[in-house]
Amino acid sequence: MCGLWASVGFEPPDSVIDRVAHRGPDGAGRFDAQTPSGPLALRFRRLAIYDLSSAGNQPMTSADGRFVIVFNGAIYNFRTLRDELAALGHAFVTSSDTEVLLAAFAQWGEAMLPRLNGIFAGVIFDRKSQRLFAFRDRFGVKPLHVWFESGRIAFASEAKQILALEFVRPRYDRTAMRDFLAHGLTDHTDATCFSGINPVPAGGSISIDLSDENALKNGNIASQHWYALPQRVGVPLPLDAALERVASAFERSVALESVADVPVGSCLSGGVDSSAIVGAISAVLGDAPHHAVSAVFPGHGIDESRHVDVVAAHLPHLVLHRLTPDADRLADSLDQVIWHQEQPFGSTSILAQWAVFEGAKAAGLTVMLDGQGADELFGGYPPVIGAFVADLIRSGSLLRLNTEMRALQARHGFSGRQLAYWIGNALLPRPLMRGARRTLERLMPGGGMLRWLSDAPLWPAHSGVELGLDGHSRQMLTATSVPMLLRFEDRNSMAHGIEARVPFLDHDLVETVLAAQSAYSLRDGELKWLEREALTRFLPPAIRNRHDKIGFAAPEKHWIEGPMRARLAEGLDAALATFGEILAIDQTRADITAMLAGDLPYHSGYWRLACAGLWARRFGVGG
Repeated sequence: MCGLWASVGFEPPDSVIDRVAHRGPDGAGRFDAQTPSGPLALRFRRLAIYDLSSAGNQPMTSADGRFVIVFNGAIYNFRTLRDELAALGHAFVTSSDTEVLLAAFAQWGEAMLPRLNGIFAGVIFDRKSQRLFAFRDRFGVKPLHVWFESGRIAFASEAKQILALEFVRPRYDRTAMRDFLAHGLTDHTDATCFSGINPVPAGGSISIDLSDENALKNGNIASQHWYALPQRVGVPLPLDAALERVASAFERSVALESVADVPVGSCLSGGVDSSAIVGAISAVLGDAPHHAVSAVFPGHGIDESRHVDVVAAHLPHLVLHRLTPDADRLADSLDQVIWHQEQPFGSTSILAQWAVFEGAKAAGLTVMLDGQGADELFGGYPPVIGAFVADLIRSGSLLRLNTEMRALQARHGFSGRQLAYWIGNALLPRPLMRGARRTLERLMPGGGMLRWLSDAPLWPAHSGVELGLDGHSRQMLTATSVPMLLRFEDRNSMAHGIEARVPFLDHDLVETVLAAQSAYSLRDGELKWLEREALTRFLPPAIRNRHDKIGFAAPEKHWIEGPMRARLAEGLDAALATFGEILAIDQTRADITAMLAGDLPYHSGYWRLACAGLWARRFGVGG
């Protein structure tokens, strides 16, 4: 919802907000002031979700004129907060969440943040104290970037806004680019692939005293983390309590996030996560129709049509919008997708997600609920098995280990070699495991990328085996998975003027699951056991019991060998020209030539390299 800009120390051009007109097709606004630290500029583009009238426009000023805000997102509990604030003497003239946010800041200051349930990124200027306060939601669902140099600072929803400044040169961050090329990782640190443009951390805030004319010159900028995942203490929740609390928290989250003054729909892939959301929305709405959008790929092994059909048959009031992404059309859209994503991406599945939001826009939907975060929260990826095995060994639960290994083999068909690998990893001393990791990574799909880099980094985070189940989920929620998926979601949805909401990342639900996870995440060889069991009433049995989830995947190899082959070659050439300082050029060029000639098999590393090259060319990035 919306695009924002805030800067101090210079007069920005109109392009800093015009570049995100897609984020706010329903209006624009501006506020300017002079501070001791220099000129202040607030800019805004609005996507109207609550109170569609002009009264909800931004920048919005508090009734007493003291506070001015630009805010991107949605405060799901704003009506409850408004009642509480009204009882404290605050009066309201709109039905928007923005006005409630202003009143909450006036009443509680920065202490308002833990009271908020929602997705948000915003900047508030206190005209009386001359203080600027920027903040971001707990998991970083809504984006906020910061750029700073002595005497000047800027905050923006998207990096491309900062690149519109004539004194900012687009350069790539070498560490970030090496991590992406080696491992497909972005968004896992407080950096972007653009050198000098950084995200405000999830659950973070920045405060600047602009009454001090030397504050920006001297770098007197106060930053803090106002939210972090609570550490688990004591024993896990009893099973019955865990199931009830997870189900209640999930249903409450879906109910809150289904409310808007515009049409609301959901993404439906046919897996457990998206199907549970659709089922919960239908339970909330009763006989009222609910819209869902699905991408299918008839004739390909990744096609989910039959699972989508099962959900649609189970919910008689579901209005299903089914689409089949066209590879030729998506190839033509690739530069546009890269422009909106702003960082290179490691899979063409992003293009399938792009098509889903394009379809949602065509269906007249403005808010979409999606299942991001569920796999990371409930343990839906096979690597979680290594962490699970490690936990059992450390706790001495060898009988259960034997039972679960047999169940995993029977249910999923894992080979004895795979199971031995997980157990071996759990038993290896950590120094030995870390020392062997680069060799292991070279054997992974796409691992050939590591020999193309002149200085190939190891996986930049701990392994799930080292951390255990709880730590593994926390790592994925805060670093190696969810932040990247949220950027994909935000950019693809906002490119089409759609607000994406993610009910599995409601903080109450996340904290409840983490309190129970180590005991119930994997059970009887079934991944995501806690989610399947707790949310059973929202799921058709055939979906609740499926174990072959694919996600918003795309037939990448087919696309690369066909409609996108020319774009792949272009991108590889651009990458060789741009990233000479971090690539082993001779080896990389030889492998590319052999792959394009059909003498080497295609793997995902080629796409990563090509996408990085196309990204560099699209943004005019230099080293």
